[in-house]
Amino acid sequence: MSIVSEPAAKPAPQSTEGSGRHPVWVAAVAAAQVAATGLLAACAIAIAIWVVTPKVSVGWPEAVRVAVDVWAVAHGATLVLGHGTFDLAPLALIAVVVRLTWRGATRVREALYERERSVAKATHERDRARRMLRTYALASGAVFCAGYAVLGMMAAAVAGSTQARAPLGSVGLSCLTVAAVGFLAATYPLWRREGPRAVLAEHIVRAAGVALLGWLGLATIVLAGAIAFGWGRIAALQGALQAGVMGNIVLVLLQLMLLPTALTWAAAYVAGPGFTVGTGTQVTLGSTELGPLPALPLLGALPRPVEHPVLAWLVPVLVVLAGAAAGYWLRTRRPAQARPLPPIGDIALMALTVTLVAAVLAGLAGGSAGGGRMSEIGTHPLMLSVVVFLEMLVGGAIGMFAGPHLARGRLGRVAGRMGGLAARLGLAGAGARLGAAGDGVRRLGRRAAGEAGKASARVRDGVRGKVGRRGPRR
Repeated sequence: MSIVSEPAAKPAPQSTEGSGRHPVWVAAVAAAQVAATGLLAACAIAIAIWVVTPKVSVGWPEAVRVAVDVWAVAHGATLVLGHGTFDLAPLALIAVVVRLTWRGATRVREALYERERSVAKATHERDRARRMLRTYALASGAVFCAGYAVLGMMAAAVAGSTQARAPLGSVGLSCLTVAAVGFLAATYPLWRREGPRAVLAEHIVRAAGVALLGWLGLATIVLAGAIAFGWGRIAALQGALQAGVMGNIVLVLLQLMLLPTALTWAAAYVAGPGFTVGTGTQVTLGSTELGPLPALPLLGALPRPVEHPVLAWLVPVLVVLAGAAAGYWLRTRRPAQARPLPPIGDIALMALTVTLVAAVLAGLAGGSAGGGRMSEIGTHPLMLSVVVFLEMLVGGAIGMFAGPHLARGRLGRVAGRMGGLAARLGLAGAGARLGAAGDGVRRLGRRAAGEAGKASARVRDGVRGKVGRRGPRR
């Protein structure tokens, strides 16, 4: 009797799809959660204001409609009114909705990473898992953005009325754009590539950040000074409205949300083009021309309608210096792994990056606040882009080519000459200090040159000694 052994059962093939949450499903749920969170928060705030406001002539459904319209405008949609259009969204609200979409997209990113790990474990092929990750990322991103846009259009369609309505096309496009920005920001590590081009791009972005930091820092100082000098007018306007406790709270919150928008206007002001607060108005470094303004207390910080000193046009020089700081950064902090480019190429890319940011900010911080005179508010994106590009280009060239020379010791000669000029003008103490500073810098430069010469001589003597011991070559 023979015993025939059964063949061993083959292991079941593992699925290459992996296990865990499917990223596309997670993207659909995340889009619904983000849209519901934003809409419910807006409706809750509107109903709370409606409840605590006495003698309200409209019901709570109108408050909900207003909340949905505000939510749509916060995404950049255009609101059609009976007497015009409204599309001037506070930048703070736009930042809030972008933050919400980014938070929702982070859940999709975690699901994508989980799927990549499961596929790599099932197939033991890391490259294949990486390719599938990007495929799933594209599909998940499409579902996330499209789902968010569809939900936004549905909300706008339900909340529309004859007095105010947001066109479905405008709502869909704005929601799609906001969702795409949030998704790309959350999943940036998935698309990041290694190599000289990526290193160069990061270097350019950091230099542009240096320029933006200097430019917006200057605008912040100007805005803070304007609010400080105009605080009396702001307080008087706030008291004249007699809005009550709840009305004053709403007004303060609204003006706080408008501060980033005002900062963008101040940035356009210091750059040169200026801005408008209605048709026929203009606020520039040269002059201020104003007309009837809305009863918004923050507008009390605007300059008085007078001719400004000619020296005010020297303020854009400070913006050029911000570009010079970026150019110096490009010259001194360039990574060795970055793709080689001529210096003018680095400067042009940095200036173009700053210009794109300026154009986006100008487009978001401007628009229409109704019909009539309020149909033109903000700064012109194209004019601001041209001016900022030229300022950053000139400043970048100064920082790139003149910055290293000043750092090597020529600053000492400049300080010495300034000391001599101060002494001739009668400022003996300042002249002596500047002259001493120049002498110190020159002595430091000569000492560094002497040390470098001694080191070079030691290296040269060592090389000659080695050649002498080896003897001449045959």
